[in-house]
Amino acid sequence: MNHTVFFLGMAVLQVVFITYQYALFKRKEYVYYILYSLLISSFVCYKSFPQYNPFRAFVTPTETFTAGRSFLVLAYGMYFRFGRHFTETMTYHKGLDRMLHRVEQIFIGYGLLDLASLIVGLPYQVLELPTRLLFLASIPFFTYVIFFLITRRRRLTTLLVVGSALLLFCGSAGFIDQAYVSKTAHDTHYYIGYLEAGICAEFLFLNYGLIYKTRMIQKENLRLEVEKQVELYKHRVRISNDLHDEVGATLSGIALYSQLTKHQISLHLTEKVSESLDRMQESAIEMVEKLSDIVWSVNPDQDSFEKLLQRLDDYLRSAAMAKGIDVSTSFAPIPPNRISMDVRRQTYLLLKEAINNAIKYSAARQIRFSVSIDDGHLVFEVADNGKGFDPDLVKRGNGLNSISRRAGELNAALHLASVPGKGTTIRLSHSLVPI
Repeated sequence: MNHTVFFLGMAVLQVVFITYQYALFKRKEYVYYILYSLLISSFVCYKSFPQYNPFRAFVTPTETFTAGRSFLVLAYGMYFRFGRHFTETMTYHKGLDRMLHRVEQIFIGYGLLDLASLIVGLPYQVLELPTRLLFLASIPFFTYVIFFLITRRRRLTTLLVVGSALLLFCGSAGFIDQAYVSKTAHDTHYYIGYLEAGICAEFLFLNYGLIYKTRMIQKENLRLEVEKQVELYKHRVRISNDLHDEVGATLSGIALYSQLTKHQISLHLTEKVSESLDRMQESAIEMVEKLSDIVWSVNPDQDSFEKLLQRLDDYLRSAAMAKGIDVSTSFAPIPPNRISMDVRRQTYLLLKEAINNAIKYSAARQIRFSVSIDDGHLVFEVADNGKGFDPDLVKRGNGLNSISRRAGELNAALHLASVPGKGTTIRLSHSLVPI
């Protein structure tokens, strides 16, 4: 039994190592592997040292196998679940993942059934033949899975698959030898050595795979951190530019008008002073609005389409009310996706510019703002019933140029339709993609 003691020592070390990996990365597949290691170790232990098996109370003295069979079946079920998540077959090989998932459920369900039958007193021999058939039927399937994954040439998958292949080969050899070849020619538990050798080989290949995957995760985390820092730098530069271009220009205008007002006061130009003060007031209100937009655009609590639509709706109704324009809105149900800061900002400023144009220049009596979903795209539409214009003849000002530029930065489709005397419609469509 020296080889069994050695194996159990390796199994304990393996559980400790995988537990440490789970503590580092919090990946659920490591929990499945820990369960697999504990179950397979319990099988070996209870098979080699039946006197320590707590389930022996449920069986007759002649049934020495006790709950080991149930643990072995459950262990394989947990191994399949671990393998699916570790190699990410649900992402790279969806068809294979569905098959593995079904087989995993069969093994786990059968293992629980076998354990329950033992506890309720069903004779051990009743499920012996079905269990052997289950293992025999699984051998060609798992041979196919191993061949399929090896041919895909993903290094991480190959490492796990080679270890699994050795485990399958050794386990199958021991099972076939004990059940159909040697039978009683050896000691009752001799075939456990086959399984121990296969599991130890699987341990070694898995540990190398874990080290490789840890490096992959570290590289990915480093890449994400660099991207995060680059994105943060871009946001800082953008905020700095916004403060300089928007707020700085407005403050410069206020400073200029204040100097002009002093001069007008010295000349007793009362009407001019009043006009200058009105300009200063308008500039201050505009600056407060721009600052509010900047603060809103960088606030992470506003990173949803719902918050974006709420702010646009509030702005539209407030601005339209001041001009006596009727407003109608129509918002389709939108998934609660988070959107990036830049997408939120660019979309807001683009649609705000479209609303401003409609309110200031269209002479419209009504403005309609709608949001819909079309083939996975979010579609915003601002339409008015104003005087319209001929897009081919009108000189494009800063407003329309700004709208076109922001649509390009969003990689979104922009459509502008306007007919003299019939109003203008601006339609923006971009992918409904969460961050």
